[in-house]
Amino acid sequence: MSRQDTFYIKAFAMLLILFHNYSHIIQPWAGENEFEFSSQYASSFLMLLKSNPLDIVRLVFAFFGHYGVQLFIFISGYGLFLSYRDKQITWWKFMEKHLLKLYPVYILAVLVYFLIFPVQFHRLPFPWEIKFAI
Repeated sequence: MSRQDTFYIKAFAMLLILFHNYSHIIQPWAGENEFEFSSQYASSFLMLLKSNPLDIVRLVFAFFGHYGVQLFIFISGYGLFLSYRDKQITWWKFMEKHLLKLYPVYILAVLVYFLIFPVQFHRLPFPWEIKFAI
């Protein structure tokens, strides 16, 4: 599988996730078997498919789209394997490279969050909320 192939699969996985989350705001919604299985959700999904056959695309995304997360993580891991399989690298060097790439974005997101926090919640964050974010 080429790098281009993995790019397309990750793009497809992101679309699955996007449509999955978007589909939840449109009613009727059957629920999903994302973290635990519920026969009630499965039955509801099948009944909605039967009663709304023209809504099949949205219902399938709403019910199964969460698998895009697993697909994205798997393909990303495969890409990391391909990137590092012929290189001699230590655990620390790998972590250092990726932490230096991820932490600036994370810190920016936390700062924006705490700037928006008082507007959203009409209060300052509690010390434990700041500690949790850090």
